[in-house]
Amino acid sequence: MSFDAIRDYLVTKLDTLTTTGNKFVVVYDHFEEKSTGFPCIMLEPSSYSGKMHSTTDNLREYQYRIIFMQEFENKDRGQALDILLPAVDDAIAVIESDYRLGGAVAMCNNTVGEVLVENGSNGAIIYMEMLLNCIKETSVTT
Repeated sequence: MSFDAIRDYLVTKLDTLTTTGNKFVVVYDHFEEKSTGFPCIMLEPSSYSGKMHSTTDNLREYQYRIIFMQEFENKDRGQALDILLPAVDDAIAVIESDYRLGGAVAMCNNTVGEVLVENGSNGAIIYMEMLLNCIKETSVTT
């Protein structure tokens, strides 16, 4: 398990939501200053922690921030939420459908935070952030 492996898997899975008839336009494997379309997903590693108990019972936990964004420069907040919320539900379902991320981890858990607003390069943006914790047991040889 590594940051790269997790990122690559997440991008591949989430990118399935950008095909015709789906709710996202683009998935970025980094935080992009100006998106080429909305709604979009941006993700980056957030943190790492390790818990060493013995040579065989150790845990690695990689955390990713996944941002779901929708512009609302030409929409009101309610219209933007009507676009964003079902899209976020679809992304949650895709991630939870394979909580082991193709075998890269033992399990994942996630938390989606509050709806926030920001003015950026694309104008007014409404977004939600998911913190995805990816956990794997590992052995250490001494």
